[in-house]
Amino acid sequence: VQAWREQDWPRIKKRLKKGANQASDAVELAFLDEAAFMLQPPKHSTWSPVGRSSIQKVSERRGRLNVIGTILGSPQLCHFRFRHAILRENISSEPMIDFLTAMHFAIRHPVLLIWDGVPVHKTAANWFREYHPTWFEFEPLPPYSPELNPVEECWQLSKCHDLATFAAQDLNDLETHVAASLTQHADDQQMLRSHFAYAGLPLD
Repeated sequence: VQAWREQDWPRIKKRLKKGANQASDAVELAFLDEAAFMLQPPKHSTWSPVGRSSIQKVSERRGRLNVIGTILGSPQLCHFRFRHAILRENISSEPMIDFLTAMHFAIRHPVLLIWDGVPVHKTAANWFREYHPTWFEFEPLPPYSPELNPVEECWQLSKCHDLATFAAQDLNDLETHVAASLTQHADDQQMLRSHFAYAGLPLD
């Protein structure tokens, strides 16, 4: 992990800086990750009257939403934004390819994408290398190193702060609140920069 911070991250920033100075080599930075949001609240403690146990009622205790999220950074690393997609099915290669395709058409220039090595990522990367090789450059994170991905802090902020002890009535209610939580921080520059700092990835 520390070797990636000290060697790979400076190399990636150098690649971005080169693109910022030469339009033909311009790429945008992206960190990508996935998370699950459950109907059961992420925290298991709350307030209740003295002597009475707290009861939180939900209609589908085992229901869940899967979310793809990415932090996008300009080539100069001076502006960031968070974008996401909420799914009710498992995250397979098909919705991942759809998400990345939409990302490409929204940005309209190549993206240097950093993510972990789970099979769905490898499958999607191979698909783009075959059919759209100029759209993405892929950079893998070291195995078992979620602390290097600033998107992890987006999930933590949402689950453990915005939605802590929140008990959704059903999946529609959960989706509404998850979307609101993730969207309210989507362009908060100070917050997004702090996620890089927490991951030990200096931006200067």
